[in-house]
Amino acid sequence: MPLPPAVAARLGEALSALHRHPQRTLLPWYRHAIYTALSAHSLPTGLHVRAWLEIATVQHLLFCWQPRAWATSWPQPEHLVALAEQMLVGATDRAHAGAQLNRAQAFADVVGEPDTSIAYCTWCVYEAALRTLHSAYQYDQWRAVSVTAPASIDAIGCMDDASTYAAIAVGGGTWSPDGATASDPGLAVGRWEWQTPEAQLRRAVFWEWWLREAIPSAWRKA
Repeated sequence: MPLPPAVAARLGEALSALHRHPQRTLLPWYRHAIYTALSAHSLPTGLHVRAWLEIATVQHLLFCWQPRAWATSWPQPEHLVALAEQMLVGATDRAHAGAQLNRAQAFADVVGEPDTSIAYCTWCVYEAALRTLHSAYQYDQWRAVSVTAPASIDAIGCMDDASTYAAIAVGGGTWSPDGATASDPGLAVGRWEWQTPEAQLRRAVFWEWWLREAIPSAWRKA
């Protein structure tokens, strides 16, 4: 099934904006416009597409996950995205998924990496997976009550979607430690330089894939 004209138009605008942006990134406004166009076409379908899109997004970046000190008994990104997919195909119940979502969120609140950490880009894979499970859970809730009223999508909320964290994880950058803790990598804090040429290129490639391949594929699945 082809994309609705309004969605296709928003994708074209987003691609043009991506090519013009000096730092090779896709601003939240363009994602907001795409999500709004999807929801305007049909609310349940729009939410369904977004859930499938976020699943594809996390699967695309799982190679960036390097758990290091995070225990393997804790929720892992691949487990969260697999549970999200099970929700969309009706292979798990909402109560179980909700319990796992709450557990994963609590885990993120306790052990999540700040953006000053050398492991922050890796941690962003987890943040993307967490938002993916939340999107699938939200869609399942809408589907259960057969809501047909349009959903409002906050442009600020698009700064915290799965793709935001995916772009950070894939793009990366160069991390430099602060002098006070540089001798202990386990405690070190520092700062990321996100705008290296290599990071900009990786982000641009990711956003091109997201716009050209991931969204049409998610639309077909939904």
